[in-house]
Amino acid sequence: MDKTEDKIEKVEEKMNLEREASESRSGADARYVVHEQSLRGLHGALVFFMICFALMGMSYIIAFFGAMAGNNTANTINDYYVHSAASGTSATAVVTYIFTPILAIAAIATTVLIAMEKRMAKLAAWITLGVSFIYTTITAIVAYIEVKDAACTGVSSYYAMTHSSCSSTADATALPILIGGILVSLVGHGLIALYFHLSKRVKQTLVKK
Repeated sequence: MDKTEDKIEKVEEKMNLEREASESRSGADARYVVHEQSLRGLHGALVFFMICFALMGMSYIIAFFGAMAGNNTANTINDYYVHSAASGTSATAVVTYIFTPILAIAAIATTVLIAMEKRMAKLAAWITLGVSFIYTTITAIVAYIEVKDAACTGVSSYYAMTHSSCSSTADATALPILIGGILVSLVGHGLIALYFHLSKRVKQTLVKK
């Protein structure tokens, strides 16, 4: 009888251990499923960046028509780089005419694709960010040249740029702003692009073909 009772107790103990292990695995699986489901959908930073792309698209539309109107609205996106007025035929306005329609379409398309949870939204976001960085860099360089040229008004443009002390004065004032603005733009665009590459929410949400 003692041996039989011992066998029964061992069997019951083994069954209890297996039951506890099974319950533990089930609980862990349930927690994992809940965690994975919480990463799906338009929430958190993904919604924030979707709104940013929508605002970006509208800003570029305003910039384009502002350049056409010949006022300073064309430079509002890049005011933190260099303060430069864009008249209708200035080099800055020409750059604005070329890039802002492309960027407006790209930003709005990215917003729509994110809202629809399309897989292409990641690629659209990277393209928009890349073109935006190129635009802000070119605009900053052109504005820098215009500011440098404006600082030397009253003398020959070629002579001023090559011999006059006004050239070095303009360099000392505007060149650090130019370099700093380009670096800030590079870091900002790069971090957003990195989010779309590494984010688990982006990988779990933007999956539709």
